[in-house]
Amino acid sequence: MPSTSTPGTTPQAAFNAPRMRQPSLRDPRLPIGIVLVALSVWIGAWALDSGRTLDTAFVAARTLQPGDAITEADLQAVDVELGQHLNNYLTPETMGEGLVAVVPVHQGQLVAVTSTGSAADVDSRIMAVPITGQLPAQVVPGSTIDLWYAPEATPTGEVGDPDQVASGLTVSQIPDTDSVFGVSGTSYLHVVVPQSDIPAVLAATQAKGALTALPVPHGDGSPAPASDGSPSNNTAEEGDA
Repeated sequence: MPSTSTPGTTPQAAFNAPRMRQPSLRDPRLPIGIVLVALSVWIGAWALDSGRTLDTAFVAARTLQPGDAITEADLQAVDVELGQHLNNYLTPETMGEGLVAVVPVHQGQLVAVTSTGSAADVDSRIMAVPITGQLPAQVVPGSTIDLWYAPEATPTGEVGDPDQVASGLTVSQIPDTDSVFGVSGTSYLHVVVPQSDIPAVLAATQAKGALTALPVPHGDGSPAPASDGSPSNNTAEEGDA
C-alpha cells in the first residue's frame, strides 16, 4: 500500500497491529502445560515425603500420676519424626508389662522412657494440702504450682516472712465443689509431692498459718494443663481431706 502524507509532513508507512487471538482449548500447549505443572507438584511432594522418616511412639491418652499403671488404654499411638531420639520414648516395640508412671505425664505428652518404671521406682506421693482462700483459675488438674506458707501473726501482732515450702508440684486432683471447702474458707488441693519434700509439706500443713498455691506460668516450661488428673487406686494418698 502506498504511503500517504500531507503537505509539510514526512511520509509515514501504514502499520497494521497484529490481532491478539483468544487461547483455544484445542491448543495442544494447554494440556501439556497442565500436565507439567501437576507433575512438578507431585515430584515436589514426593521428594518432601521421601526425605522424612516417621516413627510410631506413644502419647498419654490421659494424665498419668506417679504410681499409675500404664496400659494400652492409657496410651495413643502417633506418627512423629524423632530420628535418633526415638529410643528416648515409649514405642509399641518397647512397651512392656507392669509399667507404671514414676513422674507426672500430662495428657497428649510423649511418654519418655525415663518417666516409666516399676512400682518400686515411684518416689513421690499424693497429699491433700489445705489452701487458704480461693484457688487461682490457673490451678487445675495437671497444672504446676509452687507452695508457699505464711505464718500466723503473733499475739503482739508481728507477722513473719512467707517461705516457699516446695516448688514444681503437680496438681493431681481438685475435689468436687461440694467437698472442696472446709472451715474458715480452706480448700483442699491434691498434689504430687516428691518424698524429699514430704517432711516440709507435712510440717507446713500442721503449722498455724496459711498455705497458698501459686500457679507456674506455662512459659516457664511447665506442660499444659490436662483435663483429667484423677489419681488411680495404685497411688498412695496422704493427708486428711
